[in-house]
Amino acid sequence: MVLTFIFSLLGVSRTVKRLGIPDERIILMLADDMACNARNEYPAQVFNNENHKLNLYGDNVEVNFWLKDTSPRV
Repeated sequence: MVLTFIFSLLGVSRTVKRLGIPDERIILMLADDMACNARNEYPAQVFNNENHKLNLYGDNVEVNFWLKDTSPRV
């Protein structure tokens, strides 16, 4: 479930940037840094399927918040 959510967020972020929305207008929060996880066979890369044609993480992903750095407190 979490992986599907991360894939979806990275895909939407990539699409929004491709449509011309600048980074300063996008807020991206991910639950896990799976691109840099030691269990990832492809370091610093996240692919949308087993063909590995589209790297969703890419060169210009700017993650603003990680779940571990946030709190439910207001």
